[in-house]
Amino acid sequence: MSAVGAIGGSNLDLYSKLASGNRLQKAKESPADLAIAEKMKLQANTESALQENAVMQNAANNIKDAAMSGMMDYAQSANELFVRESNGLMSADDKLAIRNQIQQYQVGSEQIASATKFNESYVLSGFNPNEGGDAIKAINDARGKTGAETNGLAAATRASAVTEENTTAALSRISDTDMSKAAMQLKTEKTLEAYRVQMQKQQQDNEANLMGMVFAKQ
Repeated sequence: MSAVGAIGGSNLDLYSKLASGNRLQKAKESPADLAIAEKMKLQANTESALQENAVMQNAANNIKDAAMSGMMDYAQSANELFVRESNGLMSADDKLAIRNQIQQYQVGSEQIASATKFNESYVLSGFNPNEGGDAIKAINDARGKTGAETNGLAAATRASAVTEENTTAALSRISDTDMSKAAMQLKTEKTLEAYRVQMQKQQQDNEANLMGMVFAKQ
């Protein structure tokens, strides 16, 4: 490759860096920095994916909590009827009616659990607060567990966001092009290229003149 061609190739590299904003165009330019940059990109992408997963899980938890709130309404209504049924002055027919109503509340609660979905997944699958005999406690325990998970996810998401931000900032310091420096370097390279072209042309003219003089003497 001629000197002029080499300078032209250098200009192309500079144009590419200015256009992309990335100084790590080729591994040979800074292999260590490129390897570090690739690891940082992977870390930043991983943190971003973790945050997206946490957002989805929190959304699912919100759906679960809203559903369990409806189940709690059934459980409290059933509990009130249990208390009323304990009244020794009620007739057998009254007690039977109350038991039927309690059963309807329990069925309603189970239907909520079996029908609650998020993103086509049944988020309360297998949860039946009526099995243990204390539906209110079962629902409160489940809601407490869901709330703790939501709080934990929120804290993890904040930490992940900070990690992603710091990693992205560090990646930028390693890989981003110094625009001012690159522009000045490009200007210098273009000036040198013009000078080399001029010198090459002058050399060609001198050689042509010399050849003309040689032929003139013959």
